[in-house]
Amino acid sequence: MGPVIGITVSIDASGRVRPNAELLFARRVYAQAVRAAGGVPLLVPPDADPADAVRVCDGFVVSGGGDLPVSFGAHAAAIANAEDAQRVAWDRRLLDGARAARRPLLGVCYGMQLLNLHAGGTLLPDIGAAIAGALDHGGDD
Repeated sequence: MGPVIGITVSIDASGRVRPNAELLFARRVYAQAVRAAGGVPLLVPPDADPADAVRVCDGFVVSGGGDLPVSFGAHAAAIANAEDAQRVAWDRRLLDGARAARRPLLGVCYGMQLLNLHAGGTLLPDIGAAIAGALDHGGDD
């Protein structure tokens, strides 16, 4: 058996994906990529204790998701695709536990941005507005 790799999930509390249902989800490609690399993919929901996840998993993929408006201060109101605050808080606790246990982390899109912010970094709310000639970064995660 290969290493168990925990994959974080997004929360759809508003019923965007399925009306009147709160769902947890991640793109299937994350699990497929972990499997293709020889790992055992395990979706880790924000209902799990982060300490338990760290004990079970050998590493983590912090998957893509919505934007992180909490990092943008005054621009937060302009962010239409905000990630669920419950997920952000849980992911931060997971990052702390994984770091303390020296578990490897891979952040993809939202995950990379969260890793950056959690380590004290900063983000630009609109790269195109801040940097002339920047590529369009409006695609999916």
